[in-house]
Amino acid sequence: MMKKIFIFSTLIFLSAYLLIILSSYLLTPVTVRGQEKAQAIDIGMTAQVPSPVSAANSTVALNATETLADPVNHPILLTVYLLDSNKQPLADKEVVITSNRGNVDVIETTSKLSQYQVHAADVADLQKDKTDSGGKVSFRITSFIPGKAIFQVLADNIVKLKDQTVQFDALPFPADLTITIDLLWTQKEWTIVSPHLQEDKLSPAQKEAKTIAKPGAKIKINFWIFALSIFIVIGMPIFIILSFINLRKIRSMEKEQSLLLKKMFPPNYNRHG
Repeated sequence: MMKKIFIFSTLIFLSAYLLIILSSYLLTPVTVRGQEKAQAIDIGMTAQVPSPVSAANSTVALNATETLADPVNHPILLTVYLLDSNKQPLADKEVVITSNRGNVDVIETTSKLSQYQVHAADVADLQKDKTDSGGKVSFRITSFIPGKAIFQVLADNIVKLKDQTVQFDALPFPADLTITIDLLWTQKEWTIVSPHLQEDKLSPAQKEAKTIAKPGAKIKINFWIFALSIFIVIGMPIFIILSFINLRKIRSMEKEQSLLLKKMFPPNYNRHG
C-alpha cells in the first residue's frame, strides 16, 4: 500500500514540475524568442570567410628605399601585387597602407591623384585602394620628417604582407626657409622669403601632414646687417664699375695731354745736308 502511495505522489510531483516548465515557455513573449532566433542567425552569418590572397605569392615593391624628406620633388612609389595560391592575380581586393610614424608620413593611392591634386576624396581614404584586373595597386609615399619609417601592408582586411622600410634623409638646406628683417623702432618684421609660395604644389594630404610636422626654419636678420649686405652686394660692383670708367678717363686725359705737349714742344730733328 505504501509503495502505491509513493508512486502516486511521485507522478503528481513530476506532473506539476512539467506543467510549470511548459507554462513558463508558453508565457515567454514571442518577440523575445524571435530576438533570440534572430541573434542566432546573425551569429551564424558573421563567420569570416578565409581570404583567397596568398601572402607567400603576393609581393610588395618599392622603387627606392631611401629618399629626401621633400614631398614635392622626392616621392617613393609602393606597388602591391595580390595573387592567390595558384599565382593568379586577384582583382577588386582592398589594400591598406599605414605608417608606424602616423600622419607625418603621407600615403596616397595613385588612382586618386592627377597632376598632384586629389580628386573628390577624403584624405583618410587615400591610404586604401582596390586592386585592378591585374591584381595591382600603387601608392605614393612622401614625408616632411627625416628618419626611418616602417609601412605596414594589409590585404583583404586580414592578410598581412611584408613590412616596407623607407629612410627619409634630411635636406642639405632648409626647404621651407623663412627670412625676415627686423624693422627699426617697430615690433614688425618684413618677410623677404616665404615658403608659402610652394604650397600650391602640395596635395591636400601633404598640406595636412605639413601642418602636423611643422617643418622648416626661420632666420631673423638685423636691419643694419641687412643694409650692410645690400651695400656690399650692390655698392661694391657699382664702385668697381665707376673706378674702371674713371681709370679710362684718366688714361684718355693723359693721352690728350701727351699730344698737346708734343704740339707745344715739337721734337728737334737733326738735319744732315
